[in-house]
Amino acid sequence: MKKLIFLITIILLSTSVTAQSYNRNRELVIDFDFDSEFDLTGSGSLNRLFAQVYLVPMDDAFQEVISINEYSTPLADSDVGESIVYTWDEKVSNYKFGYSSVIKTNNVVPQMGEVEFPYPDIPEEYNNYLEEKEIIDITPEIIEKASEIVGNEDDAYLAVHKIASWVYANIEYDLNSYTADASKPASWVLENKQGVCDELTSLFIAMTRSIGIPARFISGVAYTNLDESFGNHGWAEVYYPGHGWIPYDVTFDQFGWIDPTHIALQKAADAGESSITYQWESSGDIDLISKDIITTARITSQGDEIENLFDVTITALKDNVAPGSYVPVKVTIENTYDSYISDQITITKAPGLTERNQKVAALKPKEAKDIFWIVEIPNDTQEGYIYSATIEAKDTFNSIDSVEITFSEDDSFDFISLEDAQDIVDSLSDEDDNDYSNLVVMSCRPLKSYYYSFEMAKIDCSVRSVNNNLNNLELCLADQCETFSLTKNSEKEISFDVTPTNNLITTTLQNNEVDIKRVTSIVYLENPEIKVSNVNITTVNYGEEIEFPITLFSYSPLKNVVLKINSFSELDVGDIEDKKNFVLTMNTKAFNSEKISFILEFEDEYGNEYKQKYEKPIMVNNLPWYWKFINLFRS
Repeated sequence: MKKLIFLITIILLSTSVTAQSYNRNRELVIDFDFDSEFDLTGSGSLNRLFAQVYLVPMDDAFQEVISINEYSTPLADSDVGESIVYTWDEKVSNYKFGYSSVIKTNNVVPQMGEVEFPYPDIPEEYNNYLEEKEIIDITPEIIEKASEIVGNEDDAYLAVHKIASWVYANIEYDLNSYTADASKPASWVLENKQGVCDELTSLFIAMTRSIGIPARFISGVAYTNLDESFGNHGWAEVYYPGHGWIPYDVTFDQFGWIDPTHIALQKAADAGESSITYQWESSGDIDLISKDIITTARITSQGDEIENLFDVTITALKDNVAPGSYVPVKVTIENTYDSYISDQITITKAPGLTERNQKVAALKPKEAKDIFWIVEIPNDTQEGYIYSATIEAKDTFNSIDSVEITFSEDDSFDFISLEDAQDIVDSLSDEDDNDYSNLVVMSCRPLKSYYYSFEMAKIDCSVRSVNNNLNNLELCLADQCETFSLTKNSEKEISFDVTPTNNLITTTLQNNEVDIKRVTSIVYLENPEIKVSNVNITTVNYGEEIEFPITLFSYSPLKNVVLKINSFSELDVGDIEDKKNFVLTMNTKAFNSEKISFILEFEDEYGNEYKQKYEKPIMVNNLPWYWKFINLFRS
């Protein structure tokens, strides 16, 4: 009689950072603290000092701020809104400040229906979340890769899911790439195939924007079971018309949903936005030395558990196999929810796998889908024994199923090669009817990232065949079409001239084998414009010398920029290619009213002249009586 041995191997290896411990809790109550400090040195006298904190929890669909209590040493005046501004008028060597808050997070599964892709139109308010930024840059390589990944998908949720899945599967989470100074740009992440959470998210957002879907960067904290603690974290939100902003965490493999340990503190168009800015009014020599930000979070209450959204079943497609075999297994997940949703499946027990143990599937309402793995069977067995291995699968919301595979050196047990197992998987896998990446790769991009209303926009398209001949391809942009054929692994480049009327331009490629649609995003400008930011002064004393930072940004290159402040001070800024940061030094006698008035004069690249005005309210202490009298008549 043969002896029966049960062989159970538990796979606890996770090829990504995961946050699953609280996935089914309906809500969490979390105490969140933010602490920082700085030193002040120098012999000068201090009139006023400001610290503005931008990392502040906010109310949204996924969290509710129950309370927030700010503190400071020495005691400061504080103003709580979208940011917290601390104001001191006392000079000491060390300042401490921060806040304690209580936040209730909600485990929200967004109600998602089908959304047409490409988007036929996008409201102007979302244009900022389509544009290239300093860190979230959009290079030709990013555009081409995103277009290749999305293929001819016409469902927005599935298109975004493809990009998220590609980033998760192909970009290695690597703390060695972390730098304290700044995140790496998205183009660097794509080239080097590694990064931390901020950088994976930046690439995901860049790719999503490149196909015409708005996305934004979220800074906050989240729980990870790598060290069972909360840590600083970055993720994304994607805009879907009719549904609003939907969260995506490509580091935690959570697409269209995030677990309730996430606390959002800042939502921005670019990664690496300022967490704290400092500003002071002084006479004499003063220097500020900032220190680290420390955040702590503690879960104080857990809600009840939500119902399982998925039914999970695992099946071994072969059994009674010889040692060293490769056994295909099928995991079937069924969406019981009346909405689009993604689910992560993890193989938690197996003697070995040929690939990573986690995969994510996007499911339409009430849809069932099969996911496949190939299990490696051990070959260090003894004759005369029958072995059994347990294969277990678990999904995001802890639905679990398992199956056993028996193996032995007995002649009646068949050997299954890796090639045989792969053939079985291939024969059962659903082909993506919209995926033409095995036939052709197509990408289109604007010659430059912006166009004026009086310009013709030039769109450059590249079409490359993949290991085949393609005849009678028709590439069209609106009513402009060109027909051509491609031989095996050849490439065709075509340019179109178009009058820009909105920020999305659609091109199509068709023949009897392919039907591909691409959307190209551009910045459409009626006139050049300078955006003024980082002017954080709110209160000054009349007649003192102050310094304050200012940032000027333009989508288009500008020449001979002159900045006039309240008609008293004039600064020759020079040319602006993108963004220009500098510090202004001036006497507050120029601030003779309750506002700062910036007049900007500049030329565009064609020599056309423009004038622009920007105003910011300000409080001027000790304003002379005659200016109050003059301002009364001005009003």
